[in-house]
Amino acid sequence: MARNFKKKGNYSPLADYIRPVIDAKYATQIEAAEDIGVSQSQLSVIMNRKSPAISEAVITRICSKLGLDKKEGISRLSRAREEKIRKRGQKT
Repeated sequence: MARNFKKKGNYSPLADYIRPVIDAKYATQIEAAEDIGVSQSQLSVIMNRKSPAISEAVITRICSKLGLDKKEGISRLSRAREEKIRKRGQKT
C-alpha cells in the first residue's frame, strides 16, 4: 500500500510534481530513494519542500526514473528557487 508523504505547509512546484508518482509507487521514502538512485536525504529535502539546494542533475535522474518530463522537473525546480528568494526578500 502506497504511503502519502505529503507534508502540510508551503507550496513547492517540484514537490507537488513528483509527490503523486512517489506516493503511488513506493511504500516508503527509503524504498523510493533506493529505486530512484538518490540518497534518502536528497529525496527528503525535496519532499519537505526545501528543494532549491538540489541540483538539476538529481532532478533529471528522479524525473527519468519516475517517467516524468525532465524539462518540467527543471522548470519546477527553478520556480521553487525563485519563490524561496522572493520569500526571503519579503522577510527583510
